Amino acid sequence: MKQTRQRPYRKESKKKNTDPTPEYFKMTPSQHPHDKELVQRREVLEAIQTIQSFLKGRHADKTLLEILDELYTEIEEDS
Repeated sequence: MKQTRQRPYRKESKKKNTDPTPEYFKMTPSQHPHDKELVQRREVLEAIQTIQSFLKGRHADKTLLEILDELYTEIEEDS
C-alpha cells in the first residue's frame, strides 16, 4: 500500500481579502488642487442631501429646507 504525505496544516488562509470594488473605481483625490476642490464640493453636496432627507423625515421647518436647497444649487452652479 502506498502512503501519501499529508499537507501541513496552514494557520493562515491563503485567500486574498478581496474588495468587490476595482481599484480604478475607488475615489482617491489626486495631488492637483482643482481635483481636491471637486472632491470637497461633492462631499458637501452629499452632506446637504443627507441633511435634507433627514429633515424631511422629521417634518422640519420649511425655511431651513429652502435655505439648504438654495445652498445646494449655488454650490452646484459654481462647479
